[in-house]
Amino acid sequence: MKIVSALTLGGASIALWLEGFIPSLNLVLLPIFVTGLYTISEVGFPYKTITIAIWFTTLLLGFFIAIYRPSDFNYPLIWQVSSLYEGGKPFSLHANASKALGGYFVIAFLLIQTLRENEKRTLLASIVFTSVVVVLVTLIAHILFNIQWRPKLPNGFLTFSIVNLGITVLTEEAFFRLLVQDYIASFFTNKRVGIIVSLSIATLLFAFAHTAVFSSSLLLYLIAGTGYGVVYLYTQRLSMAIAAHFGVNILHFSLFEYPIPF
Repeated sequence: MKIVSALTLGGASIALWLEGFIPSLNLVLLPIFVTGLYTISEVGFPYKTITIAIWFTTLLLGFFIAIYRPSDFNYPLIWQVSSLYEGGKPFSLHANASKALGGYFVIAFLLIQTLRENEKRTLLASIVFTSVVVVLVTLIAHILFNIQWRPKLPNGFLTFSIVNLGITVLTEEAFFRLLVQDYIASFFTNKRVGIIVSLSIATLLFAFAHTAVFSSSLLLYLIAGTGYGVVYLYTQRLSMAIAAHFGVNILHFSLFEYPIPF
């Protein structure tokens, strides 16, 4: 199954490169990234330091692939408006194909292992808990960070939803839950310590991946990242972490100021 998925995604990578949708360097780096994913998911090593070194290298490579954009390259522009509401910031939606491919490769190699090892909450409990987290994160953004009420349903709402879910949210949750949170937790013999450390590191990486500035936005991303990580911990379902992240994004996009005004 993993080999079939890898070959399918590899073919998609080549097709996207031929269309000019991903940088040439990323086409070279993706097979190396996939080799790292295969190694940490299938190959056992007698020394933990080797496993950690391979995992860390793979993680850095994944982040590089997601953010790398040479000066003469732009990802496809999907939608652009001067503002989503009166007085708002300009908004452009690009399809980062490299980021999407990295996320789908992570899912192809690591999700099946997670499904086998972890016992999930019931679907009803998972949905209720996830919904509560979505509401709490949204209310915190509105009340504590003064994200203003701006209800809207722009013409590009469906386009935004598809790109946000299929590229941004799915990829980020695959990285931060499967490749970061799960694997850091597995390095600890004390399960409770592993949970705390893995959630903390995943949250910090999530926040700094969205903003490198020490400001209100960083704190807001820390809160949101914690919420998504807690949803994953409680439900043991990647789908629920994705649902929480997507739910917050859609509520923010359709009901409040978007993008974040600070």
